[in-house]
Amino acid sequence: MSYIRRRTSNNTIFKNIGIRRRTNISHSCQNFVPASSRFNNNNSASNTSKTNRTRKPFTDRSNLEIQEERHVQNEENMTQNNDYGFFESEIQDIEEESIIQIEDNTIIQDVGGEENRIQDNNSNEDIGCIIETRNSHVKYDGDYAPYFPNATIFMLFTWCTKHMIGVTAYKELVKILKHPEFKCNEVPNNLASLKRYRNGLPLLPVKSHSVRIDSRQTPSTSNSRKDAYYFSILDHIKTILNNPSLKNNMYFGPGIEVSTNRTEFWHGTLWQESPLFGCEKMTINNIMFFTGEFIQYRIESNTKIGRILAFVTDENNNTKIKVQQFLYNYELPRNFHSAARDSTKLWMTDRVIMISESRIITRISVWLKDNQEPSSYDYKVDEILYKFNNRYMMRPIKFRHHHPSEYIKLHPSPPGIQTLKIFIDLYFDDFGTFRTSYHSLGGLYVQFGNFPLKLRQQLKNHFLIGFVPFGGNFEDVIKPFINDLLILQKGLFMKIGNEEYWVSGGLGVVTADLPQGNDLAGVLRHNANLGCRSCKSTKEELTLLDYDIQLHSRYHHITNDEFLEIQQCGNRSTKITNARSFGLCLKPNILDELFRDRHIQTPQDPFHMMAGLGGRLLDSTFEIFTKEGLENFIITWKNFEMPTTWSRQQNPVTHRHSYFMSDVLRLTMIFPFLLRRFLDSTMVKSEVIQEIKSQNSLQRASQAVLLIKQCWINFALLAKLVFTSTLKSTDYIRIDQLTKTFSDVVLKLFPNDFRNLPNLHALKHLSEHAKRYGSLVNISVSLKEMVHRLFKNQVPHTNKKNLELDFIKRENTLQGIRFILDNGFDERYQNTQFSSMLHNHKLKFLYQVTIHSPLKNYINITVSGKWSLQEIRKAGFNGKDLDDNMKSDLYWAYSFYFKNDALIINTKVIFYRQVLFEILDDDSSLRSTVKLRVGDIVDVPGVSGDNDDDNEEWFAKIIAIIIHKDNNNNNCIFLMFDWFEYLNFDTNLQKT
Repeated sequence: MSYIRRRTSNNTIFKNIGIRRRTNISHSCQNFVPASSRFNNNNSASNTSKTNRTRKPFTDRSNLEIQEERHVQNEENMTQNNDYGFFESEIQDIEEESIIQIEDNTIIQDVGGEENRIQDNNSNEDIGCIIETRNSHVKYDGDYAPYFPNATIFMLFTWCTKHMIGVTAYKELVKILKHPEFKCNEVPNNLASLKRYRNGLPLLPVKSHSVRIDSRQTPSTSNSRKDAYYFSILDHIKTILNNPSLKNNMYFGPGIEVSTNRTEFWHGTLWQESPLFGCEKMTINNIMFFTGEFIQYRIESNTKIGRILAFVTDENNNTKIKVQQFLYNYELPRNFHSAARDSTKLWMTDRVIMISESRIITRISVWLKDNQEPSSYDYKVDEILYKFNNRYMMRPIKFRHHHPSEYIKLHPSPPGIQTLKIFIDLYFDDFGTFRTSYHSLGGLYVQFGNFPLKLRQQLKNHFLIGFVPFGGNFEDVIKPFINDLLILQKGLFMKIGNEEYWVSGGLGVVTADLPQGNDLAGVLRHNANLGCRSCKSTKEELTLLDYDIQLHSRYHHITNDEFLEIQQCGNRSTKITNARSFGLCLKPNILDELFRDRHIQTPQDPFHMMAGLGGRLLDSTFEIFTKEGLENFIITWKNFEMPTTWSRQQNPVTHRHSYFMSDVLRLTMIFPFLLRRFLDSTMVKSEVIQEIKSQNSLQRASQAVLLIKQCWINFALLAKLVFTSTLKSTDYIRIDQLTKTFSDVVLKLFPNDFRNLPNLHALKHLSEHAKRYGSLVNISVSLKEMVHRLFKNQVPHTNKKNLELDFIKRENTLQGIRFILDNGFDERYQNTQFSSMLHNHKLKFLYQVTIHSPLKNYINITVSGKWSLQEIRKAGFNGKDLDDNMKSDLYWAYSFYFKNDALIINTKVIFYRQVLFEILDDDSSLRSTVKLRVGDIVDVPGVSGDNDDDNEEWFAKIIAIIIHKDNNNNNCIFLMFDWFEYLNFDTNLQKT
C-alpha cells in the first residue's frame, strides 16, 4: 500500500485547523512515497537517506506500512491525539457494492461495475420517480433460462433472499463452498447432527441454582422460583491461563510508576498498594518489610518518617518504594506550628515520594488513632494536614481511606512455586431483550485487569458470568461468584499446561451505570439527599464550587459503623429513618463480603456521566436559540465535515432525544466548531442575552455569546481528556482544573438546568478515579455496553423460552471454538493435532487472508466501492488510464522504493472508495482494524520532505484509492493524498 501526494496550486486556507495545501508544484504532478510506520515497521520512510528527502506517497504491498489511521476533524485542536473508546465499536457500513479481496496477489472477487449504477443528477425537483421496474436483461440459456444461467445461481439467489443473508455471511459461505477440502458428501443431513459436534469442544461447565422471583415484576403465570445459570469465575481463570495467546499477554507483577503513558490498571494506585494484585513485601538488608508499615528514611542529611504505600518499579525497571510522608511539629506550616505540641505526635499528609531501598533506616511503630491502640508505639497520629483551595487545613485522622493492608490479610503463598495474582473487573447492568414488551435481564460480565488495554477493548475478551433472570435478585444470583472469589482470595493450586501455579487475586473494581453503581456500593440512589457514593454532599451542596470533598468523603470503615448502627435499630421504620440520614441502604451489599473498599472500588462511570451532561447541555443550548438560530445551526451541521466512519445522525434539533449516548458525545465533539461558524448574538433569544449579561455583569451581547462558546469548549476539552486512554501525571491536575472551569461556566449560563445536578457533582471525583485506575477509560463501560447489543441481536435466533440458557450455551460454544483456535491446552488430549490447522495455509481463510507482503502483520486487505467513470472524472482524473505525470511518478516510486527499474507495462488503474485492513502485533494478536475512505483526513507520521524533520506529523486528505497491477501481476494499493501544511498563526479554540 502506498501514499500518493497530489500537490495543488490552490491556495485555499483552512483556518479552522491552521493548515493549507502545499502549493510549490503544479496541480497535475503526483508523487509517491512510503509512509513511515506508526509502530514497528523497519522499512519506514523515516529511515530514508537524508540525501533524498522528498515527501512522496504511500507505496504498496511489498512495503505495506500504514499502521493506523486517526480521523482528524477539521478543527484538530480539540481532538488531536484523542482516543474515544466508545467510537471504536461501530456497526460496519453495509454499502459494499463491490469487493476486491487481495490474496496471493490475485483479485478474487469483483462484483458490481459502474454500468449497473443509475444516477440522475439533472433532477432539480421532486416530481416522483420509479424506483424499480422491469429492465432489459441478458437472456440465459439452459434449464433455468431466461432468468438464471444454472441451478446453482437460482438456489443461492432464492436462499439468500428468503433468509436475508448479509454481505459478510455470504462471503464466508462462498469461501467454504470453494475451499478445496470442502466435500458435499460430508455435509450432515440435518442441523441437529451438526450441533452434536459441539459436545466435543473444550466447553466450560454450565451450572445452575434456584433463585427467588419477585411476583410484583413478572406476569401472573410466572413461577416463584427459577433456575439461574452461570459460569464459575475459577473455570474462566483456568481456561484463560491455559490459552497461550491470552496468558502470554497478561501482566503479573508489582505496580509500575510512570510519569507518562499511564494506560493500564497496574499504573494506578489501587494495583500498586493492594496485596491482592501488587507486591506486598520486600527483603531489605535481610529484613522483611511489608506495605503499610512505618519507616524512618533518609533524604539528603535529614531523617524523615513515612509509611510504605507500595513496592513498585519505574520506567527503567528499577525497584522503588512509594512512601507517604508524615511531618513533625516543626515541619508544619507556620499557622499550625506550636511549641506546646506533643513531641511524639506526627501529622499525616497526602504527599507521596519515591525512594530507593538504600534510604531506609529502620522500621518504627506508629499508632493511627482511628485504629486500635497497640501495646507500644513510637509516635501517634490523630490529624491529617491537607490543602484545600490553596490553603492548608486539618481534618481528623478517621477521615481517610484505609490502606489495603489494613483490611486485607492474605494467606502466605507456598515457597518455590510461581504466584499469579488475578485482577477481576466485574460489570453489571440490565438490558431489555424485546422491543414490544419489557423483559429485562441483568448481565454479569468480568474482565481481567491483567490484560493490556488493547485486549480489554476487544469484545471477545468480555467473559460472561451469568444473567439475573427477569424478576430475580442480584444478591441471589451473585452468591456462587462470591464463593468462588472467597476461594481465590485465599489462593489455590491450579495446573496450567503441565506446571503447577499458585493462583490468587480478588475483586479489583465494580463498574455499572450511575444508579446501579450506588446499589452495588450500598448507597441510596443519586436522587436521594445523600445520594453520592463517594462523598456525603447533600442535594443543596452538589454543585458548590468550594465544597471540601476530602473532609466530607465517604470512608469504608465509617460506613461499616453506620451500617452496624442501622442493624441495631429495633424496628423497620427506625432503620429506614437512620439509613436515610446516612444516605445508605438498609444493609450492606453482598459484595462487601469480599476484600474491597466499597467507595473506592465502585467508581462512577465516566461514559454515562459525560453523555448525560452532554445531552442536557445540548437541550439547554437549543432552547436559547431563536428560530433563525436553529435553522442556521442545521445548515452548518449538515455541511460540517464529519468523519466518514461515523454513523448517520438524525436531526439533533428535532430527534436528539432518540440519540444513543455515543451519538450525543460525537455531537459534543464538534459542537464548539459548529458554534464558531454560525453563532452570533442575533441567533440567541434577546431575553436570554439580557439575562446572561445581568447575571454575569457583562457589557456587550458579544460577551454573552463568547461565554456560550467557552462553555462548550471547556466541555469538549474535558471530554477529550476523560476518554484519552493514555494519561500523564500532570493530566490528573488538568482534569481537576477543567472540571472546575466547566462547572463554573455552565452554572453561570444555565443555573436552573445544572444547579445540584448529580452528574455535574460526580465530575469532582474523576481525577481521584483516574489516579487509582491509571486512566478513566479503564473504568468506562462504553465498550461493555456493546456486549448487551450482541445478546439482544441473538434474541430472534432463539426459541424465546429460556433466553438465559440459550445465551450461555452460545457463549460457551464461541469460547470453546476460540480456545482451540488459540491453541489452548486441553487436558483431555495430550497431543492434539487440531492446532496444526493454524499453520495450514489451506484453512487460514477461517481467520485471516494471506497477502503478498514482507510485512506479515497486515492481513485481510479489502477494497470496496468501485468508482464509475463518471465518479473518476468528477474527482478530477482523466479516466482509468495513467496519464504521463502519474506514470512518471509511479515509475519513480517503483524504482526508488522497490528497486525495480523496469518500464511500467500496465497503464490501467482501478479507483475505489474504501480500503479495510487489519494490523497484527508481533505476537499475532490483533492490534487494530483500519478503515480508510476517500475524503478522510488522516495523519501520516515521519513522511520527510524538503527541509522538514523526519519525525514530524503531517496531515492529508485522501482523494483517491487506486489499485495498479505491477509487471509481476501483483496488486499494489495506493492512496492518493492532498497534503496540508501548517500555517503560522494561533488557532487555539479557547481564544475564540
